[in-house]
Amino acid sequence: MPYTGTPADEIEIEFFKPVALTTWGGARPGAGHPALVAGEPTIESTICLPASLDAKAKRLGDGNRSAGIRKALESFIE
Repeated sequence: MPYTGTPADEIEIEFFKPVALTTWGGARPGAGHPALVAGEPTIESTICLPASLDAKAKRLGDGNRSAGIRKALESFIE
């Protein structure tokens, strides 16, 4: 806009509504990992294991360490 000598408080400024450039991202119904247990929140945790227990956890979980630890804990509790 060229300078017109009008005081700043008299200048109209047009604001444009932001336009979505893509439809990717954002919240979508059904997005994300399914819950491990329906209705129960899942937390992320970091643990330290000796190599021998790590190998057992992977074996119990068919290569998935977290699944092996969950399986071991569930069998211990029941």
